[in-house]
Amino acid sequence: MYLTKEIFIVYPLQYIFGYAFFDDLKFKVTPDVLIPRQDTELIVQKATECIAPLAHREVNVLDLCTGSGCIAISLANRFRNFPAVNFYASDISEKALKVAKENASNLNTDIDFICSDLFDKIDIRFDVIISNPPYISLSEKCFMSEDTLKFEPEIALYGANDGLEFYIRIADNYKNFLNTGGHLLLEVGFKQAEAVADLFREISKTEIIKDISGHCRVVHVFN
Repeated sequence: MYLTKEIFIVYPLQYIFGYAFFDDLKFKVTPDVLIPRQDTELIVQKATECIAPLAHREVNVLDLCTGSGCIAISLANRFRNFPAVNFYASDISEKALKVAKENASNLNTDIDFICSDLFDKIDIRFDVIISNPPYISLSEKCFMSEDTLKFEPEIALYGANDGLEFYIRIADNYKNFLNTGGHLLLEVGFKQAEAVADLFREISKTEIIKDISGHCRVVHVFN
């Protein structure tokens, strides 16, 4: 008798139903955007803490690599009663931006969307910059679920240089777009926090933020 092992790859339910919940909000999702993860709510909370002391004046906030728009829209929802806080969101994918714009409209939030490869089409400065960029290296594929590998957009998943590609590019350019006293918040992946923080330590202060499970999830760069 021969036993065979069958591997069942499950099409993500969020794509089947067409939505996912994030920060207590309902977001449209399609295979053109990553499915929002609860882990990413940590960077929203930290961004909230950075924006709140500034919200009495005009503040510019940028979400790089916005995807579904979940970070920018969640923050805009939290600060909807502070009209001086301006939100911008960018992505290289026009298809992703289409989804993000629909989410912003559905959730009645005011966000300026920009089609841009990181900072390429950005021409103003910001007080807070947030990014959850592609950060998975090819060597980390073995740790990922098959449904993520097969169905979520590769353009939003993978970075060269051991997953550090986009952090390196951000480190090379962020000073031209971040106001003095501003904050840069980066979600990081598996065992990346120290390597990402090292990219910024020579020119800025850095803080590594852990989630409730003790995993390093966010690098905070500030002046």
